[in-house]
Amino acid sequence: MLRLAFLMEFRERLGARMRALREEEHLRAEDVAVAVGCTPEHLWGIERGQHWPGLQLLLALAIVYRVEVSDFFTFPGSHPRHTLRELLRNIPTAVLEELTRLVEDWLAARKQTPAEKPKERSRKGRPR
Repeated sequence: MLRLAFLMEFRERLGARMRALREEEHLRAEDVAVAVGCTPEHLWGIERGQHWPGLQLLLALAIVYRVEVSDFFTFPGSHPRHTLRELLRNIPTAVLEELTRLVEDWLAARKQTPAEKPKERSRKGRPR
């Protein structure tokens, strides 16, 4: 039962994220449906969390929404990594190279200070 509840909740979150990305581009569901070859009702059902999108549909929607497929599975506010991914998605490509260098420099500096080294994690993701 727990697994089923998790899947249903995830499907709803995925649908809400897909709707948010569509609305971010100011696209109507009817126009998107025509562009990707599905019905508006099917798209609305996905956005409401009633249906799972297929991989082919996800790929087509990513092109129409001008995002990467992984952006559908990024839920800002749910975890700091998701929030950071969303921030990075909104940074202009021209700035990403410089930002990447800054992050790499920061990570390299952290490696030189063993007191700040993060705890080793077990296979289940819990600190040892």
